Amino acid sequence: MEFFAKIVLVMFALNISYQFNIDELFNGLSSKDVQKIVRLVNDFIAEQRNTKPQAISSSTEQNTYGNQVQRQSEPPPASNTPPSNTPASNTPPVSPTNQDNSKQDANQNNAPPAPVNSSDSYSTWSANLANFQKSDWCFDIWTAETGRDGNGEAQDYTDSPDVIYSKNGSLYLHAIRKNGRWYAPRIKSNVGFDYGRFEATVTLTETVPGAFPAVWMLPGGDGNDSFHWPYDGEIDIFEYNQGWGQIAVNQGAHYGAKNRDKCDCVASKCAIQPNKPMIFAVEKTPDRLTFFCDGTKSHEINNPNTGNKNDWPFNLRKFRFILNYAIEPSWSKNAGKVVPQGVDKLTMIVSQLQVKPLSK
Repeated sequence: MEFFAKIVLVMFALNISYQFNIDELFNGLSSKDVQKIVRLVNDFIAEQRNTKPQAISSSTEQNTYGNQVQRQSEPPPASNTPPSNTPASNTPPVSPTNQDNSKQDANQNNAPPAPVNSSDSYSTWSANLANFQKSDWCFDIWTAETGRDGNGEAQDYTDSPDVIYSKNGSLYLHAIRKNGRWYAPRIKSNVGFDYGRFEATVTLTETVPGAFPAVWMLPGGDGNDSFHWPYDGEIDIFEYNQGWGQIAVNQGAHYGAKNRDKCDCVASKCAIQPNKPMIFAVEKTPDRLTFFCDGTKSHEINNPNTGNKNDWPFNLRKFRFILNYAIEPSWSKNAGKVVPQGVDKLTMIVSQLQVKPLSK
């Protein structure tokens, strides 16, 4: 195991672009061995950057669902201000008078770091969704996040196998209401990517008001979990939410260049139907983000090449996958969009999640 860890560390030291399936790499190793390798790699990367990974201070309490829920020591932010290290997915458009100009002004003068080397940054990767077990996910390529989130959402995030598990080769994510409270999953990949086609096949079994499932991306998976939202960027491959007027399926990105809420988002050009698998994708290159739904282009965001990192942060960090099922964010409730009484279980099925290389 120690020899294997040294090989991984040497690959990181030489900046070798890995073109393999992570699940196959760790095949045959115990959870403890994989956990130790991941820690060694993270410590190595932190040393190279003269920084240390930031530990999140937390406590544990028992919720009414019977699971341990991890609570951050700091209280969650206001409904429209996602936390800096674990933001909720997209916030709705707001008027220019509500924007936080102080944060944007403070970041405008920052010189952008050197971008990643695009010539070695196209990867091929496919998530193994058929063997998704709680005993392994935290030590392999997934980490479960627990507790509350921003945006005034109604759910408690939990890692209970009642809300997330694999079945028939697909990953099932449930939001469950019990005793008047919602419980749901949120996971993030421990591996990040620079460029390529990020693609997910998603099925919703219910399309009701108040439901807010998403497949999206944030900076991370590169040994550094800290970032500043929205200035470091967010990419939304798929979101379902009826609280934004006529928008139900949303695709787009958040970053520091936009006024209002720094969101460059649109309604997808395809209507989602219950129990119908649909393919959502974004093609990420150094110059643009191009969004697709079932092969139809829905949106494109181009790099303005201003030299200001707030105008295009997407080349500065790797981005990791996040899958979650949120319930009734504040703007949904304000619009009267809540989950109907009698609907106590909502499901998102992810049958494929992969990264494909693009022609350079």
